Amino acid sequence: MNALWPKNTYLLIPSYKSIGQLRSLIKSLTEVVPKEYICVADDASNDGTYEFCIDFGIDCVRHHRNRGKGAALRTGFSHLICTKGADTGANAGTNPQKCDWILTMDADGQHSPADIPRFIAESKRLPLPGICIGARDIRPRSMPAARIISNRLTSLILSILTGRNIIDSQCGYRLYSAEFIKSIQIEYNRFQAESELIQKAAAKHFPIRFVDVQTLYLEGGSSHISHLLDTLRWIAAVGRVWFKLTFTGGRHGF
Repeated sequence: MNALWPKNTYLLIPSYKSIGQLRSLIKSLTEVVPKEYICVADDASNDGTYEFCIDFGIDCVRHHRNRGKGAALRTGFSHLICTKGADTGANAGTNPQKCDWILTMDADGQHSPADIPRFIAESKRLPLPGICIGARDIRPRSMPAARIISNRLTSLILSILTGRNIIDSQCGYRLYSAEFIKSIQIEYNRFQAESELIQKAAAKHFPIRFVDVQTLYLEGGSSHISHLLDTLRWIAAVGRVWFKLTFTGGRHGF
């Protein structure tokens, strides 16, 4: 697929202290995605992530202090939309490498590059701006029980708040249209941002679609989530976003 990669689509990987998994992931990804279309957002990992990316020829933007996954996504989105294939001067409107779609995946190795063609095919089948989210197999044989309970609960809450059928609210394997990203402001710096994005897509009437992806839980991976504290943060965040969207109309522009 490398040679047939769509020139308007870029891959963004937010990363925090995942250099071991990231090395393997990048090497697998470059069999599918050309290097020049991959960007890592290094959230102050201080583990050699930035140096590895530069040595490997991968674009990397980084924070000098840890700010959270949402902040890394916001930095990566802004970088790609504002600088990659930007239309300027006499060529405005004609650059075939203009960033129209951004595919995000986590750095921990729990998203398979083999599923990338599913997202690309979906963007071509229904080329409407919005979000396409990976839907994992949420069953005991595929996912730890605590993750199943958390995902089903948060997906149910978001389905109620948005009026959409949210199949998998927590999967970070997603395809975003640049048009949607440019229309909103990401306010949350931590993992709550991914639910915020779903809420704002629904509020602005953008399509929210899903494609089946593999469910991978790999030995040696680490989680940067404190389940009780971050669950409370999530509840507070989605409540605030719902209130603002319902009563004030939210904010615009990333």
